Amino acid sequence: VVTADGHEAWGEFSWPPLYPWAIGLLHLVFRLDAGQLMLLINLVLFAALLWLVRAREEQDGRPGGAAMLAVVAAPFSFFLSSALSEPLFVVLAAWSLLMLRRQRWGVAGLAAGLAAWTRNAGVYMTIPLAVAALVEHRRRRGQPASVRLVPWLAPALSAGGFVTFRLFAWALTGTPRAPELSQRYGWGNSLGNPFTNLMGGITHWQYAVVAAMLMLVIVL
Repeated sequence: VVTADGHEAWGEFSWPPLYPWAIGLLHLVFRLDAGQLMLLINLVLFAALLWLVRAREEQDGRPGGAAMLAVVAAPFSFFLSSALSEPLFVVLAAWSLLMLRRQRWGVAGLAAGLAAWTRNAGVYMTIPLAVAALVEHRRRRGQPASVRLVPWLAPALSAGGFVTFRLFAWALTGTPRAPELSQRYGWGNSLGNPFTNLMGGITHWQYAVVAAMLMLVIVL
Protein backbone atom coordinates (compact mmCIF):
# COMPACT_ATOMS: atom_id res chain seq x y z
CA VAL A 1 0.00 0.00 0.00
CA VAL A 2 1.53 3.30 -1.11
CA THR A 3 0.27 6.72 -0.05
CA ALA A 4 -0.01 9.76 -2.30
CA ASP A 5 3.44 11.00 -1.26
CA GLY A 6 5.07 7.71 -2.25
CA HIS A 7 5.56 6.20 1.22
CA GLU A 8 4.38 2.77 2.29
CA ALA A 9 1.34 3.34 4.49
CA TRP A 10 2.05 0.20 6.50
CA GLY A 11 5.67 1.13 7.20
CA GLU A 12 5.02 2.30 10.77
CA PHE A 13 2.84 -0.65 11.76
CA SER A 14 5.49 -3.23 12.63
CA TRP A 15 4.17 -3.18 16.18
CA PRO A 16 0.93 -1.93 17.75
CA PRO A 17 1.06 1.71 18.86
CA LEU A 18 0.05 1.71 22.54
CA TYR A 19 3.60 1.97 23.89
CA PRO A 20 4.79 4.84 21.66
CA TRP A 21 1.48 6.62 22.25
CA ALA A 22 2.01 6.37 26.01
CA ILE A 23 5.58 7.65 25.73
CA GLY A 24 4.46 10.51 23.49
CA LEU A 25 1.74 11.54 25.94
CA LEU A 26 4.15 11.47 28.90
CA HIS A 27 6.69 13.43 26.86
CA LEU A 28 4.11 16.16 26.29
CA VAL A 29 3.24 16.25 29.98
CA PHE A 30 6.71 16.11 31.55
CA ARG A 31 8.81 17.55 28.71
CA LEU A 32 11.57 14.97 29.24
CA ASP A 33 13.84 13.50 26.59
CA ALA A 34 11.99 10.61 24.96
CA GLY A 35 14.90 8.17 25.39
CA GLN A 36 15.35 8.96 29.06
CA LEU A 37 11.61 8.85 29.57
CA MET A 38 11.39 5.36 28.04
CA LEU A 39 14.09 4.02 30.34
CA LEU A 40 12.47 5.62 33.39
CA ILE A 41 8.99 4.37 32.56
CA ASN A 42 10.24 0.86 31.84
CA LEU A 43 12.00 0.71 35.20
CA VAL A 44 8.68 1.63 36.81
CA LEU A 45 6.97 -1.06 34.73
CA PHE A 46 9.61 -3.57 35.83
CA ALA A 47 8.83 -2.75 39.46
CA ALA A 48 5.12 -3.11 38.71
CA LEU A 49 5.77 -6.52 37.17
CA LEU A 50 7.58 -7.70 40.29
CA TRP A 51 4.64 -6.55 42.41
CA LEU A 52 2.19 -8.40 40.16
CA VAL A 53 4.27 -11.58 40.29
CA ARG A 54 4.41 -11.38 44.07
CA ALA A 55 0.66 -10.75 44.30
CA ARG A 56 0.00 -13.74 42.02
CA GLU A 57 2.05 -16.07 44.22
CA GLU A 58 0.55 -14.76 47.44
CA GLN A 59 -2.90 -15.28 45.92
CA ASP A 60 -2.20 -19.02 46.22
CA GLY A 61 -0.65 -18.73 49.66
CA ARG A 62 2.96 -18.99 48.48
CA PRO A 63 5.72 -16.49 49.34
CA GLY A 64 6.30 -14.13 46.46
CA GLY A 65 9.99 -13.50 47.02
CA ALA A 66 11.16 -16.58 45.12
CA ALA A 67 9.04 -15.70 42.09
CA MET A 68 10.34 -12.13 42.10
CA LEU A 69 13.92 -13.42 42.26
CA ALA A 70 13.21 -15.77 39.35
CA VAL A 71 12.02 -12.85 37.22
CA VAL A 72 15.06 -10.72 38.09
CA ALA A 73 17.52 -13.61 37.50
CA ALA A 74 15.98 -14.78 34.24
CA PRO A 75 18.32 -14.36 31.24
CA PHE A 76 15.71 -12.31 29.36
CA SER A 77 15.08 -9.90 32.23
CA PHE A 78 17.29 -7.19 30.70
CA PHE A 79 14.54 -6.66 28.10
CA LEU A 80 12.26 -5.56 30.95
CA SER A 81 14.40 -2.52 31.77
CA SER A 82 15.24 -1.47 28.19
CA ALA A 83 13.56 1.12 26.00
CA LEU A 84 11.27 -1.40 24.32
CA SER A 85 7.56 -2.24 24.46
CA GLU A 86 8.15 -5.62 26.13
CA PRO A 87 7.85 -4.28 29.73
CA LEU A 88 4.42 -2.78 29.08
CA PHE A 89 3.27 -5.93 27.31
CA VAL A 90 4.47 -8.25 30.08
CA VAL A 91 2.91 -6.06 32.78
CA LEU A 92 -0.43 -6.06 30.97
CA ALA A 93 -0.25 -9.84 30.48
CA ALA A 94 0.64 -10.41 34.14
CA TRP A 95 -2.12 -8.05 35.26
CA SER A 96 -4.60 -9.92 33.07
CA LEU A 97 -3.63 -13.30 34.51
CA LEU A 98 -3.77 -11.99 38.08
CA MET A 99 -7.25 -10.59 37.50
CA LEU A 100 -8.19 -13.89 35.86
CA ARG A 101 -7.09 -15.71 39.01
CA ARG A 102 -9.29 -13.38 41.06
CA GLN A 103 -12.18 -13.92 38.62
CA ARG A 104 -12.40 -10.26 37.70
CA TRP A 105 -13.30 -11.15 34.16
CA GLY A 106 -13.82 -7.67 32.74
CA VAL A 107 -10.51 -6.30 34.02
CA ALA A 108 -8.68 -9.43 32.84
CA GLY A 109 -10.11 -9.02 29.35
CA LEU A 110 -9.39 -5.29 29.24
CA ALA A 111 -5.74 -5.81 30.21
CA ALA A 112 -5.37 -8.53 27.58
CA GLY A 113 -7.00 -6.30 24.98
CA LEU A 114 -4.52 -3.54 25.78
CA ALA A 115 -1.71 -6.10 25.45
CA ALA A 116 -2.91 -6.71 21.89
CA TRP A 117 -2.45 -2.96 21.27
CA THR A 118 1.12 -3.24 22.63
CA ARG A 119 2.59 -6.31 20.92
CA ASN A 120 1.33 -8.48 18.07
CA ALA A 121 1.62 -11.52 20.34
CA GLY A 122 -1.08 -10.03 22.56
CA VAL A 123 -3.72 -11.88 20.54
CA TYR A 124 -2.55 -15.13 22.15
CA MET A 125 -3.73 -13.88 25.54
CA THR A 126 -7.20 -14.84 24.33
CA ILE A 127 -6.32 -18.54 24.61
CA PRO A 128 -5.82 -18.83 28.41
CA LEU A 129 -8.75 -16.48 28.99
CA ALA A 130 -11.00 -18.65 26.82
CA VAL A 131 -9.86 -21.84 28.60
CA ALA A 132 -10.51 -20.27 32.01
CA ALA A 133 -13.91 -19.04 30.83
CA LEU A 134 -14.84 -22.51 29.61
CA VAL A 135 -13.84 -24.12 32.91
CA GLU A 136 -15.77 -21.54 34.92
CA HIS A 137 -18.76 -21.82 32.57
CA ARG A 138 -18.95 -25.54 33.27
CA ARG A 139 -18.46 -25.02 36.98
CA ARG A 140 -21.50 -22.70 37.02
CA ARG A 141 -23.72 -25.34 35.47
CA GLY A 142 -27.26 -25.05 36.74
CA GLN A 143 -27.02 -21.32 37.35
CA PRO A 144 -28.82 -18.69 35.23
CA ALA A 145 -27.42 -18.11 31.75
CA SER A 146 -26.52 -14.52 32.60
CA VAL A 147 -24.26 -15.79 35.39
CA ARG A 148 -22.67 -18.52 33.29
CA LEU A 149 -21.84 -16.10 30.45
CA VAL A 150 -19.99 -13.57 32.63
CA PRO A 151 -16.57 -15.35 32.34
CA TRP A 152 -16.73 -15.08 28.56
CA LEU A 153 -16.37 -11.33 28.93
CA ALA A 154 -12.61 -11.84 29.39
CA PRO A 155 -11.81 -13.59 26.07
CA ALA A 156 -14.32 -11.35 24.27
CA LEU A 157 -12.55 -8.17 25.39
CA SER A 158 -9.16 -9.74 24.65
CA ALA A 159 -10.16 -10.65 21.11
CA GLY A 160 -11.79 -7.24 20.78
CA GLY A 161 -8.43 -5.60 21.41
CA PHE A 162 -6.90 -7.51 18.51
CA VAL A 163 -9.85 -6.81 16.20
CA THR A 164 -9.96 -3.08 16.96
CA PHE A 165 -6.23 -2.74 16.33
CA ARG A 166 -6.58 -4.47 12.96
CA LEU A 167 -9.51 -2.23 12.06
CA PHE A 168 -7.42 0.79 13.08
CA ALA A 169 -4.56 -0.37 10.87
CA TRP A 170 -6.99 -1.05 8.02
CA ALA A 171 -8.49 2.44 8.30
CA LEU A 172 -5.07 4.13 8.14
CA THR A 173 -3.27 1.92 5.64
CA GLY A 174 -5.92 0.22 3.55
CA THR A 175 -5.08 -3.28 4.79
CA PRO A 176 -5.57 -5.10 8.12
CA ARG A 177 -2.32 -6.98 7.40
CA ALA A 178 -0.19 -3.87 7.86
CA PRO A 179 1.88 -5.37 10.74
CA GLU A 180 2.78 -8.47 8.70
CA LEU A 181 3.66 -6.40 5.61
CA SER A 182 5.82 -4.06 7.67
CA GLN A 183 7.61 -6.96 9.33
CA ARG A 184 8.21 -8.77 6.04
CA TYR A 185 9.29 -5.89 3.80
CA GLY A 186 10.62 -3.47 6.38
CA TRP A 187 12.41 -5.88 8.73
CA GLY A 188 12.81 -9.01 6.63
CA ASN A 189 10.82 -11.10 9.12
CA SER A 190 8.20 -13.70 8.29
CA LEU A 191 6.48 -16.68 9.83
CA GLY A 192 8.61 -19.81 9.97
CA ASN A 193 9.21 -23.10 11.73
CA PRO A 194 9.95 -22.26 15.41
CA PHE A 195 11.69 -25.62 15.94
CA THR A 196 14.20 -24.86 13.18
CA ASN A 197 15.16 -21.61 14.90
CA LEU A 198 15.30 -23.38 18.27
CA MET A 199 17.61 -26.13 17.01
CA GLY A 200 19.78 -23.56 15.26
CA GLY A 201 20.11 -21.62 18.49
CA ILE A 202 21.05 -24.48 20.82
CA THR A 203 23.88 -25.57 18.51
CA HIS A 204 25.75 -22.45 19.68
CA TRP A 205 27.14 -22.88 23.17
CA GLN A 206 26.23 -19.33 24.21
CA TYR A 207 22.55 -19.97 23.60
CA ALA A 208 22.77 -23.37 25.25
CA VAL A 209 24.11 -21.71 28.41
CA VAL A 210 21.29 -19.16 28.37
CA ALA A 211 18.73 -21.95 27.88
CA ALA A 212 20.23 -23.89 30.81
CA MET A 213 20.06 -20.79 33.01
CA LEU A 214 16.43 -20.26 32.02
CA MET A 215 15.53 -23.85 32.89
CA LEU A 216 17.29 -23.47 36.24
CA VAL A 217 15.26 -20.34 36.98
CA ILE A 218 12.04 -22.15 36.07
CA VAL A 219 12.88 -25.14 38.29
CA LEU A 220 13.80 -22.95 41.22
